[in-house]
Amino acid sequence: MMTEAEVKEMFVAAGAIIEGHFLLTSGLHSPMYVEKFNVLQHPEYTEKLCRALADKFRDAKIETVVGPMTGGILLAHETGKALGTRAIFTERENGHMMSRTL
Repeated sequence: MMTEAEVKEMFVAAGAIIEGHFLLTSGLHSPMYVEKFNVLQHPEYTEKLCRALADKFRDAKIETVVGPMTGGILLAHETGKALGTRAIFTERENGHMMSRTL
């Protein structure tokens, strides 16, 4: 089980926590931005994070893990691997989300 401090340390080490002034798509302003792709480019970080996520749901009898095409496909794959189950992804087709297999 990963602690919040361990997760933050990983994000800092990957350069994923960026400080400054950011205008978010919601229109709100923030002094910090988290760029998940800076973490996901490190397979060992992605594996550790997804294993920790999978551990939280180990007894839930999950059959399939689903993630969106951009960014989520890696998370679905690694979480599914940690759970020993199937992983699929979704992508938008003609304005509708469609499931796809890895």
